[in-house]
Amino acid sequence: MTGDEPRSQKYEGPVAIEVSPFESPRDPMNLIRKVTRLRQNGATMVLLQVDPQHALVGSATRATGQRMVRTRGAFSGPVVLIPKIKMEGEFKINLPAQRGDKAKVRNVIGVMRGSDPELAKEAIIVTAHLDHIGLQGSFGDTICNGADDNATGVTAVVTLADAFGALKSPPKRSVIFMTFWGEEKGLLGSFHYVKNPIWPLEKTVANVNIEMIGRPEPGANEKVWMTGWERSDLGKLMNDGSQKMGVLTFAHPQLSGDMLYRASDNWPFAEKGVIAHSFSAGSLHPDYHKPSDHVEKLELKHMTRVIQGLFGGVMGLASGEATPKK
Repeated sequence: MTGDEPRSQKYEGPVAIEVSPFESPRDPMNLIRKVTRLRQNGATMVLLQVDPQHALVGSATRATGQRMVRTRGAFSGPVVLIPKIKMEGEFKINLPAQRGDKAKVRNVIGVMRGSDPELAKEAIIVTAHLDHIGLQGSFGDTICNGADDNATGVTAVVTLADAFGALKSPPKRSVIFMTFWGEEKGLLGSFHYVKNPIWPLEKTVANVNIEMIGRPEPGANEKVWMTGWERSDLGKLMNDGSQKMGVLTFAHPQLSGDMLYRASDNWPFAEKGVIAHSFSAGSLHPDYHKPSDHVEKLELKHMTRVIQGLFGGVMGLASGEATPKK
């Protein structure tokens, strides 16, 4: 088998994935998410078929014999590197014992209940992920602070909660403000939430998920783009509200398709039928997933205007003036 089967495919044993030379351990998040999905669908082990010169081999070799206190974006379950060979018959694989440590991790949730007796039963959920990838490298600055990814998104959620809380009266619909743990490890916090929602998903009108809003592309200063633009009219409705604040919400020519639609915490909601999209105001800049993603590189005036635009967009939904459709 390969890792290219449909997401609904169920497994009862090892699964092999052929790894492209371009899937680098310096940025393994897409590979980690692919492995995590396979494990969630029943794979007991994942075999990564790699060329001998692939950087993953070097990383694994250097890690051999070391006591790993933590790993960057840890793979879930046994993952074994094997050469690219035609796989037939039975294979015997011996693995060293693994030790797992339990840790308490949390999503953080705040709820503002709406003012209208009927519309208050519906909610807009505004989210961002609060985790990052931890350590990278062995020398110098090894801490990945994640200033843009995704301290900017968390700042937006907290600031929006503060702004809505300062209103003289709540909007008609309820608004939920949430930050997720585990996005970088396979959307773990958001998948957990949709399995255990505090608000009925059928009464969740939309999920506005916020990712990386601190470093604009050239020509996109103080503008916001949305993933999965053609999947619903949420982008248009958010733009109707953000334009009142002088901020454009637009369809990015490269990034507003489906490429990133499944890559963030909006996706577990979308799988459950909720209209859910991620909103960004930047790009995958050279400091993405590196220790150099520092706060002093953020453009705070741009970020402030973007949050104001998001406030206008969410207010249009929360007030009951607009209801998104697929």
